Amino acid sequence: MKNLVVWLTAFGLTAGGLHFLGVDLRLFSWVDSWGEEAGRSIRAVLATSGIIIFTFGVKWQQQDCATPRATAPAPERIPSISNVAARQNPGVERIRKRWPKLARRSAYVRAATAAASATRARPGY
Repeated sequence: MKNLVVWLTAFGLTAGGLHFLGVDLRLFSWVDSWGEEAGRSIRAVLATSGIIIFTFGVKWQQQDCATPRATAPAPERIPSISNVAARQNPGVERIRKRWPKLARRSAYVRAATAAASATRARPGY
């Protein structure tokens, strides 16, 4: 939002300043087709709206930051399945060191598969 406001203000001020020097940006050449007064007012609206939005936007950000935000408690750490597998099979530890993403992914897949099979095995579901 802040980036948009800066560009809006810069285009408005640049177009207005260059118009008074007798030069127009190609982006704003269509503005003068509606007349010189309409062109000036469109350039002025661009510049003033950018300045106004920037001014009020800064005040809104300061108000948001002044209020303390509630933080959620840290989730409990769930023991990793790959730790259990590493104790049972030493080759898993080697894979985990070489390819950590693969080890995490495979542990996640094993956990998801175990959870899915556990819900299917329950009677009454």
